[in-house]
Amino acid sequence: MSPPAPDQPPEWPDAGNGTVPADDKAKAVFTAQVGVVSAAFTAMQERATAAFTSDLTQAGDEAKAQADSFRALKASERTADLENLAKFFETISALSVASVDRGRAGAEVVQKASAAIVALYTGILALTFAAGDNPLPARGVLAPIFLGLAVVLSTAYLAYMTRSQDIASGPAAVAGVEPKTYSRLNVVTTVASRIATRRSYCLRAAVISLGVGLALIALPFITFGSLERTTGSSSPSVPAWPTPAAGIPDALNAIVYKAQVDEVAAARKSVADAASAPEQDDATVLGGILVAGLVLTFGVPAVWKNQG
Repeated sequence: MSPPAPDQPPEWPDAGNGTVPADDKAKAVFTAQVGVVSAAFTAMQERATAAFTSDLTQAGDEAKAQADSFRALKASERTADLENLAKFFETISALSVASVDRGRAGAEVVQKASAAIVALYTGILALTFAAGDNPLPARGVLAPIFLGLAVVLSTAYLAYMTRSQDIASGPAAVAGVEPKTYSRLNVVTTVASRIATRRSYCLRAAVISLGVGLALIALPFITFGSLERTTGSSSPSVPAWPTPAAGIPDALNAIVYKAQVDEVAAARKSVADAASAPEQDDATVLGGILVAGLVLTFGVPAVWKNQG
């Protein structure tokens, strides 16, 4: 950018024939006129230069103010981004670390619930099935098996010691605040996830075992299908008492009659013993229920794991 030229520079004095006057007076007048024009021209140039300098200074100040404002805006945005990034890091880190506590809390819920249900269920069975008069059927032990298994599995999740694999490699050496933050955050979430999911199979199996145990709680109090007593679907007929035969000597008749009475008495006692025998469960059905419960307990958690 160059300074503007003067608007209307003054005209130089006319020397007549184009030569400088020879006499001193004319020469002095001509010199004075030239000085006036030169001074006027110089003044105009100075004013133009001053105006240009002022405009240039003002433009520079405006450009500097705009640059300062832009830098301040970018600095403010950067500060806000860093603050938001710090909050994001803290939030995700807190959620990752809390997953460990959530897993332990879930295991403790299963553990305590299973133990409490076992204690309550045992009390109910003790009141319902007296040892002598009304013994507990074999199917009554299925629910405590799975409830106890839930306690064992949840305890294994909490307390079973294994070799530690919770240490992850450090963050990668990257440049920039954001890449460094995300690299460090990945390490935190990886370690927390390893701790939270360690022996998670046991916890999932404990939950399924608790559900199976709850489903089998009512089994001792109902009778259905092949769980009915295996002493026969119909009651055996009770033989009638014999009558003495006629036409034979009394001594022989007494012997025959006594033998017949003893035989009928033994048969009737056998029927009475069968009727009063405790209820017997079908071992095949009980075994099938037990195997099905174990398959659910240990198979479903593996499927869930494979499905994420």
